[in-house]
Amino acid sequence: MALVELASRSFAVALTTAEANESARALEAERTLLLDAIPLWVFRLDANTSQTIYANGAIERALRVSGDEIFSSGIESMLLDARERELFDSARREALAHGQSPWVDLRFRSPASKIAVLRTRLYRISDARRETAVVEGIAQDVTDELETRTQLVHTDRLASLGALAAGVAHEINNPAAFILLGTQQLARMLQQLPTDERTSASRARMVEIVSDLNDGVQRIAQIVGELRLFARIPESAVSTPVDVNRVINSAITLTQAVLRARARVELDLGELPALPGDHARLGQVFVNLLVNAAQAIPPGADAEHCVRVETRESNGAIVVRVSDTGVGIRDEDLPRVFDPFYTTKGPGDGTGLGLTISMDLVRRAGGTIDVESRVGAGTTFTITLPVRLAHTASSAPPPSPVPSDPPAGARVLVVEDEQALAVALSRGLSPRFHVEHAADGVRAFERLSRDDAPFYHAVLCDLRIPGLDGRALYRAMRETRPEQADRFVFLTGGAIDEEHIQFLHNCGRPVLEKPFRIEELDAVLASVVTEPEATQ
Repeated sequence: MALVELASRSFAVALTTAEANESARALEAERTLLLDAIPLWVFRLDANTSQTIYANGAIERALRVSGDEIFSSGIESMLLDARERELFDSARREALAHGQSPWVDLRFRSPASKIAVLRTRLYRISDARRETAVVEGIAQDVTDELETRTQLVHTDRLASLGALAAGVAHEINNPAAFILLGTQQLARMLQQLPTDERTSASRARMVEIVSDLNDGVQRIAQIVGELRLFARIPESAVSTPVDVNRVINSAITLTQAVLRARARVELDLGELPALPGDHARLGQVFVNLLVNAAQAIPPGADAEHCVRVETRESNGAIVVRVSDTGVGIRDEDLPRVFDPFYTTKGPGDGTGLGLTISMDLVRRAGGTIDVESRVGAGTTFTITLPVRLAHTASSAPPPSPVPSDPPAGARVLVVEDEQALAVALSRGLSPRFHVEHAADGVRAFERLSRDDAPFYHAVLCDLRIPGLDGRALYRAMRETRPEQADRFVFLTGGAIDEEHIQFLHNCGRPVLEKPFRIEELDAVLASVVTEPEATQ
């Protein structure tokens, strides 16, 4: 009886153990299903060997690999490079020593070349005997979050840089305007001076010096002008006709310091139609490509290397090729160059987002961007932009009207707060016109609107002046003396926002961008001053 009772007890214990094991297996299966369904990465490493012993379905789906591949090669093999593996190993040691590691962002790459950024934390898991059994990792995919955040920061920096560039351009253009007018006036005066054998050599030397000064100021004006073209904020930019060749020349002007140190620049720019779009966005793409091209060329051999830019119109599209003779890109890296956060540059030389942003900007314009490369021979990026609503940008501009004699006693009002520029304008115009000056919008309004106000054949008005700005002054004149508003010519040195750009476009009045040449001023005045005077 005792033997039977003992056997019964043994059978009961065995049955209970089997049920417990079955229950444990069921719980483990439910746990596995749950872990496979959640969007977080969950994996386990052997505490002693660091071998991967578990990886949930989220990892397989994200990296597009099977569990067997992960187990055979290990989760660490999916890390992007040696730096990432060092960070991962440091987190593992921290977990073993202190129970858990800090959160760390790690870049993973699958055999399918997909890159993902995972915010990861490792934990030490102990068994019933409180001995370390495994290291468990939990990770959240933050690739999109980081890309969006980085692009927002990038956009914010561009906006700040744009505002700074526009402000600097405005401050430089005002003095540049009166210097340019002054040097041209000096050149004209020198040409008109009587000469003899004793003074001809000195006069020729003075003309040469003035010409050099004039060229220098125009060079400053060109650089500032290119900077202004990039001063627009991309998110608020309006679509305007864009001359792609001009954008390329602007980008080269802004990057010439880094280009000149690495290579010579070759241009082969074909005749192109204009594109509706935004100069700043497209300019950002070309600046990125040119800087990348320069950085792909080893320093110290600029005479041996070349960065070449070609443009063509082909099959209803504009094709731009930016080529370099640099180190090239390896075949295994080529499919990933447009991936966010992927870069072959050294630490501190890039974020891995330049080409990603460039591709996004080109796609927004309805175009494509492709890359070809050979190690040791260089790289070529090809941008294709569809031509829509195109008109020829490189065609010759209409001829400027030939200045004619102004009416007797023609009056010009200069509304300008920059005293030196106002003096330069008055000096240049006074031989032909009766010139008056108002230093701000309020004084100009008082002068223009009083009962005995004369009729001014031209009003040269700075867009940004104290008191009433040029826009408000023009609108006030449009309400009170529309015949006088029809004689406005706006002067601008930059630092204007989208609202002012739209105003200038809609008001239909001539605009002179500082610094301007005497010939430009003469041409505009010829079209305004000689218009029939409105009935007052």
